[in-house]
Amino acid sequence: MPRHCVHRKRHGLLDINGVTGLPNPVGCLSFSDPQTDTEDAYYGRVDHNFSPNNRISVSVNLYRQSFVDKFGGGPLNTSAPISGTTTNHFHNITLSESHIFNPRLVNEARVSHNRHFNKFIEGDGTNTIPSIIIDNQSGGCLGFNLGGPFEGGQIEGFVQDRWGASDNLTWSRGRHSLKVGGGMQHGILYRNWDLGSPVITSLVNCIPSTPKPRRLAGHVPRVVS
Repeated sequence: MPRHCVHRKRHGLLDINGVTGLPNPVGCLSFSDPQTDTEDAYYGRVDHNFSPNNRISVSVNLYRQSFVDKFGGGPLNTSAPISGTTTNHFHNITLSESHIFNPRLVNEARVSHNRHFNKFIEGDGTNTIPSIIIDNQSGGCLGFNLGGPFEGGQIEGFVQDRWGASDNLTWSRGRHSLKVGGGMQHGILYRNWDLGSPVITSLVNCIPSTPKPRRLAGHVPRVVS
């Protein structure tokens, strides 16, 4: 990924806040970040009448997504890009059964299941190179990353399930109708949650703290740290 960094010059001396005398990157521009997003959705329904009084119906909704960010899983390195891949699998499955007792009395029963499966992987998920975060506090807090996948995101994943059931009875007579029933839901949220990657959280000072004299042409020597 081509990058271009801009530096600031101050009184003939490249510095960071006038302290270290080292180059001060003002900002970096990224010109390329390939991303691929593939989404597929499917729907289907089947109805079957067992008799004039009994009918069963099954409906299925499926959603599949794969999002790949070529440089989204870690810092730039000399070997190969560390990608960030998001996988989403969602579905809803519903089974309905209708029974007509007589022209005035009808029963409807329904069971359903919803699932949200999500997974995010940096690289191939097996990289053992630690993520190194250099906060560079003595350089104006212009921090940067080195090493392997970003901290805490090498593998992220969870499965979210919900089950539902309901039953309704409808009675009709003339201009009047009465419907009674009930339902319930049961869910498991954030199941199989997993996060993590090896990390060195920070290197507080990556510049030697011992004062050293520096001289540039046309300038009086001074002590910087």
